[in-house]
Amino acid sequence: MEHASYDVIVIGSGAAGLRAAISVREAGLSVCVVSKGNPGKSTCTGFSAGVMAGSASKGQRGSHLQRTVTAGRGLNESHRVDILVAEAPLRLNELTRWGIHADYRDGYLYAKGRPPVLGVEIVRCLLSRNEALGTRFWGHLLVTDVSAVSGGAGVSVYEKSSGEWVALTAKAVIMAAGGASALYLRTDNPRPILGDGYRRALAAGAVLQDMEFVQFYPLCLFEPGKTPLVIVEDLAL
Repeated sequence: MEHASYDVIVIGSGAAGLRAAISVREAGLSVCVVSKGNPGKSTCTGFSAGVMAGSASKGQRGSHLQRTVTAGRGLNESHRVDILVAEAPLRLNELTRWGIHADYRDGYLYAKGRPPVLGVEIVRCLLSRNEALGTRFWGHLLVTDVSAVSGGAGVSVYEKSSGEWVALTAKAVIMAAGGASALYLRTDNPRPILGDGYRRALAAGAVLQDMEFVQFYPLCLFEPGKTPLVIVEDLAL
């Protein structure tokens, strides 16, 4: 069995995983981002409409907070909403510094990706920043087990291309794998989003919360013989 060791292992290569890896590298630590497919591909970030809220204007920040609470039907954890609204402008400014192709309008960032998957530009930007920092990427891996002990963690993976098993060890593991919407017959989520990240995290001792909330755009058809997904190029409108 092949073995590799890093300071941190990040499971998942969407925006959450890629941004986490950037923080690890900026702290001077080694990091490996593992994913089921090619890094950044087939993620909810890449498949998204590429629109993110966040403005440095106090007036628009108040609007951002209110929209978030409204969308959450008041079930939001207020301290987390405060962090989201306060840090959103900082995170969007980072993307600008790192060379994202996007427009800013009315308190939103609109990524200029490839229609209809405009979010691929967000992935491209974060991948580029990671590559500049020397992040290690390892794709086409199926994570089968995550274990955490005092002072370290281990990840067992199956490499689909070679048919070999690989053992990864680290001081810490960041679970940034996506949701589970692809378990539904009709969904706009990428097919690999099957909830296995939840399963691995739960087995490792994580606490899962609000599992009843599943997000996707209801743009699917039930008509036999028709495409199951209706594509709308600008879902923000």
